[in-house]
Amino acid sequence: RVRLASSWFPARLDMPREWYDSVARELEQNPPQGATIRMTAPRMVGFEMKESLLRDCTWISVAVGICVSATMLIAFRSALTFALALVPLLFAYLGMLGGVALATWMQWDFSLNFVNLIMFPLLLGSGIDAGIYMVHDAFSLRRPSITELMGDTGRSVLCCTLTTLVGFGSF
Repeated sequence: RVRLASSWFPARLDMPREWYDSVARELEQNPPQGATIRMTAPRMVGFEMKESLLRDCTWISVAVGICVSATMLIAFRSALTFALALVPLLFAYLGMLGGVALATWMQWDFSLNFVNLIMFPLLLGSGIDAGIYMVHDAFSLRRPSITELMGDTGRSVLCCTLTTLVGFGSF
């Protein structure tokens, strides 16, 4: 059972906040027979969902990180190539944290919402993709020079990353 004084007040009724609180309290304490009434507001529902998502996000991130790391170690069979493939992911994390810090410093009205929290893993997943593509090509049988690697695979990865960033970043 959740009780919240509504954060939305119709302007045209021009009633004080206390009036809404008293109506909510009365309806909750003395509901009609056979009915259960729970007064809440969209902000409270959103807050509860965000708190739940943040609480569960930690253990889900750890589980996914372990699975992705194990898969990459098996695929690369080398700690060095595994570490090299993580470089773009490291930059993605630093960019994301730097963006949040910049938004706070600039006093922009920025807050995490459901779409942000869903898009961050997708954007970070793209970061690990870029590392995997570059490392696989760099250590392929043809062994391209750095110029060839950056000119061919690097250009493709950059275009793919930028289009993903623009597409998902708009959320």
